[in-house]
Amino acid sequence: MADRTNTHTTSLLFGFAVILLLCAGQVFKGGNETSYIINAFAQTDNSPGFQDSYWTDNLSSIPGARQTKVEVGPGEGSSTLAIVLVNKARQDITGVKGVLTLPDGFESAGTAAGQTENNGLNTTGSQFAAASLKSIVKAGDVFTLYFDINTLDTAKIGQYSTSLKLVYSKILEIGNIETVIPVQFRLPGKVILDASILSTETLIPGTINKVPLSIRNIGSTSANSVTVSLNGISSGNTTLSNSLSGSSEQPTSSVTLGSTTFDVGSIPSNGSKIINTIIYPSFDAGGKVQNLNLQISYGDAYGNPKRVSSLIGLVVAPKPPESVISLSTKDNLSFASERADVNDTVNKNGVQNAVIITAGQIQDLDFVISNNSSTPVSNLVITLNSPSDSVKIIGNSKWTLNSLRAQGDQAFTTKVFAAKSAVGNPILFNLGLNYIFNGDTKTDSIDLGAYVTGQFKIRAYDFNVTTIGDIPNLVANLLNEGNSLAMFTTVEMINDPSQPKHLVNSLPPPQYLGDLDENSPLPVSIPLDMPNKVESGTYPVSLRVTYKDDLRIEHSTIVNGTVLFQQKAQAEHSSGGLFGSDQNTTTILPGVIAVIAIIGISVLIYLRRRRRSKLKIQLEQSQSDDLALDMNPSFAEDKKESHEKKEDQSSLQK
Repeated sequence: MADRTNTHTTSLLFGFAVILLLCAGQVFKGGNETSYIINAFAQTDNSPGFQDSYWTDNLSSIPGARQTKVEVGPGEGSSTLAIVLVNKARQDITGVKGVLTLPDGFESAGTAAGQTENNGLNTTGSQFAAASLKSIVKAGDVFTLYFDINTLDTAKIGQYSTSLKLVYSKILEIGNIETVIPVQFRLPGKVILDASILSTETLIPGTINKVPLSIRNIGSTSANSVTVSLNGISSGNTTLSNSLSGSSEQPTSSVTLGSTTFDVGSIPSNGSKIINTIIYPSFDAGGKVQNLNLQISYGDAYGNPKRVSSLIGLVVAPKPPESVISLSTKDNLSFASERADVNDTVNKNGVQNAVIITAGQIQDLDFVISNNSSTPVSNLVITLNSPSDSVKIIGNSKWTLNSLRAQGDQAFTTKVFAAKSAVGNPILFNLGLNYIFNGDTKTDSIDLGAYVTGQFKIRAYDFNVTTIGDIPNLVANLLNEGNSLAMFTTVEMINDPSQPKHLVNSLPPPQYLGDLDENSPLPVSIPLDMPNKVESGTYPVSLRVTYKDDLRIEHSTIVNGTVLFQQKAQAEHSSGGLFGSDQNTTTILPGVIAVIAIIGISVLIYLRRRRRSKLKIQLEQSQSDDLALDMNPSFAEDKKESHEKKEDQSSLQK
């Protein structure tokens, strides 16, 4: 009996144990398949929840470790995304593994944790990133998973929503729990500030230099609350003695004037702001590199204050200029008014304020003297000389100034004349300077370059319309009244839109004429495409003449004229002569005169021959009558009667 009771008790205990195992959700594994047994108690616990996310360069998984947030922008490459989770279960968990589904613009930089599909979520491929945590996470604690992700160029700055699959187990329980939770992360972008100097000119020692600086954001997101501070100027290692001694700093030889702090505000991505600084290098700074120390403060993509330092190298001229006086030129007023086409063309070719002297005429030569120093000069004596015999100064050549203020200038003008033989030659005027600067007497010499060009003045005259081979042609003569050869000359007919009537249907193409020599007329004949019905009258015509000077600079001028046109029928009617119109008369009259002359000569020859023949017959008849009279005395009376009968018959016939 006791054995039966023990056996029954054992069976009850075994069945109860089986029920407990089934309720505990124990997992039985066989082959490659996994079976999950429902744990009734586990269903009462919550899954881990999403708390925060950020990008970081700290891979520490120790709870409570200080995390550093970093800026990440499109095209950043391999970066680490931290997903912060909290254990909401009533028990400790361990063996946490996570697979993060990546949106477009991101791909995994590591290996996915799972190799199967679960709940329709594929855990293989570059669109999934995996992370794991092997430590124990107590109930209610926060833990972080770090995912290695490649940020591609196609990624966009902004907020992203995705899903995270978690697999973990509870302490004191057997089996794994799998869940999928929604998470969010943001691609904040990255601020990268760069400072540079806009001007490439060297600084002049002993004077005030305006130095513009550019603060540029070459990052992918905006920089906010940007402030730039100038922390002074230091001299770099530019001398041999310092290089040998190892010294990299010298006493400061430049100072900044004016404001040293600039509130720039916000700088968008790929944007820039300009600040203007004033720097005064001392004479000791000549030939040295000056480092301008900048400190830039700004708010990054997370709103955290950041601060970066930057050095900008400033090059100071090796030594003060030998002369504090500089020379510049300005456009000659008389030359600009008379040769505006040359002046515009020269400026377009990159020669600003070029001194060009036109040969064969008296013109003004203007120049400006400037004091580039911060100290005035006194007792300034200026002399201008021309070393060329073909270019003479016929105006003032010497000037005196009591003083010239600092950073001031003074304009001077004189008159010059260049001979025709100087065309095509450069000229150097020598400017001599004597003055007192900082108590010392200075003597300087500056060259003023100029170029002598020829004079061109194109005129057209004798406009007319002439028919050549049944084609009307506009004929005219071009005359170069200048003193230089106009090369590569072309002429074309143009229409003046202000004129109410035009002579042609369409404009003919330009004609190349070659070189237009001075004082030598050149005939021009342009075929015209005239309408069928053109009213007789006076028509305005305009020709554009294009040519090049001795510098191969192209010029263009327009000459105007008028032409009298008459219809052909009206011209023939108005002539009324035997030979029709004046143009036909000019062509036919020489032929008619030749024909008349030939006919007259032929008639004269015929009449002369006939007269000679008649005289010969009369002579022979006279000789025959004399012989008959000698032989027959009555022959004379018979002859007389015969002659009278002929006369009577002739009278009757008449």
